[in-house]
Amino acid sequence: MLRKGLVVLAALAMAACSNPTTTTPSASSLEAPAGSIGAEEVSRGDFGADWPLTVDSGVLACQGAGAVTFTASDGTTYAVNGLAQSATPYPEIDPIWADSGKLKVDIGPLIDRGLDLCATGD
Repeated sequence: MLRKGLVVLAALAMAACSNPTTTTPSASSLEAPAGSIGAEEVSRGDFGADWPLTVDSGVLACQGAGAVTFTASDGTTYAVNGLAQSATPYPEIDPIWADSGKLKVDIGPLIDRGLDLCATGD
């Protein structure tokens, strides 16, 4: 019986370690980019109808001096505001920025929340 239990445990351990490239990290397993001075998980539920993105959640972070970034659940980090676009190597947030008819959804509330993280990092 003990041997059978060890075999099962070994099989589970091997399954957990096999082919890690096919798993997608959840928002709760994501971390803020290196060098962040403040970060928090945010989601559609936090913003309701004002959620400006096409993904449901991720990690909002401040990279210092007002550069706001967002790491989506697929692990991609985006530059949210102009300062982040010029001061970080991350792509613009456009690919996940939601449309509202002919215009983009107001991303201001997300930027404001990110700037609050910059202030708490001081």
